[in-house]
Amino acid sequence: MKKLLVLPAMLLLLSAFLTSCKEDPVTPVGNNVSVSYYTDHTAFNKPQTDTLIIDSVKILIRSIKLKPSTGNDSTDIKTGPFVVNLTANNSLHHVASNSIPAGTYDRVRFRIHKPEANESFIDTSFFNGTSEDQRFSVIVKGKFNGVNFVYRSKKSADQSIAFETPVTIGATGSENLTLLVNPYAWFKSSGGWLNPDLSANENDIDNNIKTSFFRAYKDNNKDGREDN
Repeated sequence: MKKLLVLPAMLLLLSAFLTSCKEDPVTPVGNNVSVSYYTDHTAFNKPQTDTLIIDSVKILIRSIKLKPSTGNDSTDIKTGPFVVNLTANNSLHHVASNSIPAGTYDRVRFRIHKPEANESFIDTSFFNGTSEDQRFSVIVKGKFNGVNFVYRSKKSADQSIAFETPVTIGATGSENLTLLVNPYAWFKSSGGWLNPDLSANENDIDNNIKTSFFRAYKDNNKDGREDN
């Protein structure tokens, strides 16, 4: 009977020993991923005679995450809030770098963020006050029919963009991921341009903003275009 009891005990000890000898997960060396936003610089170089001219865009982002191909737990690339600036002189805007677990990721997630009433944030242009209609998530400056405008979106929005091909992040090296956005599409409808100064167009413009982030891809040479 003692021999029968000793055998299971030895098996348990062997299992514990083998488990303790497993290699630790590979830890990335340095930042192995970066994220950028891109708008084609030609989008800003419009003739002054055009109906809509956009001079600058500011987007307040709460967080950027990558979702692995297996499982639902996303990995933080950057938490904020922080500002993404899109201007004619900065067509590719780097927003985050981080070290994340090596693996394959199929989706990028981020939140366009309207600040809370009591939130402390250095960029006061997103606040005109603490009430709901005095806090903003997106600010666009430009001209419509030659008249200066400032459009301020009051909406928050969760974005989730699937990569056309899942992206593999290694433990060494670094991959840059670019998110494509065209702010001119925010002010378009099937009937033509949406005047940003008309309050009746706010809902349509805000809905366009929420659906305009539709592509994300690997862009290691950081030219704003998908790598071949």
